[in-house]
Amino acid sequence: ITSRGYLTEAYKLNAEWDQRLKTATIEKISPETLFVDLSLKFQQKRQINAIDVDIYVNKVDDRNVDEALDLAHKLRSSAQAWKMFDSTQHAIIRLLSSHPENLLSVLNHRLEYGLFPDSYTINLLLDQYIVEKNYMVAARLATLQMLQEDFQHPVTKFMSLFACYKFLDNMETFVDLIPPPPPPAEAQPTGKSKKKAEVKKIRVRYLRNDFFDDHFDIKDTNHLLGKTFLYLAEEVRSVDEVLANSIELLGYALYQKYEKGSAFVSSQKKSFYKEAVDK
Repeated sequence: ITSRGYLTEAYKLNAEWDQRLKTATIEKISPETLFVDLSLKFQQKRQINAIDVDIYVNKVDDRNVDEALDLAHKLRSSAQAWKMFDSTQHAIIRLLSSHPENLLSVLNHRLEYGLFPDSYTINLLLDQYIVEKNYMVAARLATLQMLQEDFQHPVTKFMSLFACYKFLDNMETFVDLIPPPPPPAEAQPTGKSKKKAEVKKIRVRYLRNDFFDDHFDIKDTNHLLGKTFLYLAEEVRSVDEVLANSIELLGYALYQKYEKGSAFVSSQKKSFYKEAVDK
């Protein structure tokens, strides 16, 4: 019996990907000119062609991430949004793989950019960040998969579990969940020059009722990680009962579901891995 811990180079299809546009017609196209033309067309008609966007994002490299995302957002805002190609999404995700903060931002705003990674691209990303030992980004990708409730692919499932477990060694806040710094306070006038502060009123469309769905509304790193462990526990139970028990225990602790965790431990005799109990 053999096992493999990481994906092979053949899985990534890098050589095939580099050869995808080696045709005389496509090579004549200037990405810079195409970007200007598409931006102008969108400004004038609020329309942009899905084929043109696909050609652009497949022609450029990761130095043109901002332009690729700009066109993806424009396409998503036009009537052609439903025509976005799978190759467009795949190309943009490959471009973003070397820009993890941009990647997480886009995946947190999927509706605005229309990027919905499939199992293949998620596996590529997980493998890259695990090899780079960037467990924070890999674990964050796993939590995003949990929110989508999509661990159907076995490689996605176990690489997500590995990334989350390794992330426990150096817990930190997911970078995309760190709140931005507050704006600098304006200097207040003093003495006789002090004037009554102006009150600015802003019209809002509606006020949201205070509601917490305990899923998409979760913004706590530990809670997201804990819920991901709980989800993965059921996914791996048929493979390894002790492993499932161990990560479920971790899940209840991180998610701070102490009553459910106590009931789980005391419900019946269970075995756990010592490493999980120690953590």
